[in-house]
Amino acid sequence: MPRQLLAIAGSAENVLSMTSDELAWALVEDMQARAQNPIAGMISRDNLAGGIMPVAGVYSDGRKNQELAERLDRAGRAAFALLEKWDLAEPASGMNGRNGYMVLTERGKSATERTDFERVRVRCLLKEEMLHPLLRGRIYGYFAADDLGTAVFEAFKTVEIEVRTASGPSAGEFGRALMKKAFGSGGPLTKPTENKGDWDALTGLFAGALHRFRNPGAHTNRTFADVLEAMEELMLASRLLRMVDKRRSQPPTP
Repeated sequence: MPRQLLAIAGSAENVLSMTSDELAWALVEDMQARAQNPIAGMISRDNLAGGIMPVAGVYSDGRKNQELAERLDRAGRAAFALLEKWDLAEPASGMNGRNGYMVLTERGKSATERTDFERVRVRCLLKEEMLHPLLRGRIYGYFAADDLGTAVFEAFKTVEIEVRTASGPSAGEFGRALMKKAFGSGGPLTKPTENKGDWDALTGLFAGALHRFRNPGAHTNRTFADVLEAMEELMLASRLLRMVDKRRSQPPTP
């Protein structure tokens, strides 16, 4: 039968998409389910892949299977380290423990916190390659780690930096003043065919986006109950950056 962890996560890839905290709580749920089933067996802190991959399906490419197994095992070790730190799990007694098998502590047996797998599923919908290159790596990493507020703040900070860079080394303005310099008459990010209505619209779009989505994060630790909101805001920042890239190659309005 599929292990409880795989049954609730859905796939090996979803397991890898969890933060260490999320995986730790999922393992608590898995171990609690195992305790109710005498044939389910214990779980090893060093071989998470062994309990998942045989029932999760495998790639035809053996190298990919090995890489997946190694990533699962690393994630498992990090999650179990947290469980031991939180006094929720400990090595089993005797030879089993020396071989890496883990059991719940009394505190772990009564724990009721659960991983929000719907949140994990939704977060997985945003792939790194969907974002502007400047939002990949470090900023996407915040998003993948469920630090959504930092991801959005850093994304729109990047938008402002790119607009300022495109506006010239003397651009010391902020907010609307900076956007007006960049997108106003004769600005470095305008097009020859645009008129005042276009300039005002772009100034308002960029200034409004920074005011609405970046500024709150500069003064508070912003949180998101709905992951989709953070995804949408990151995609907006990505679209604005692509607009800046495209306009950098256009001759300015005379």
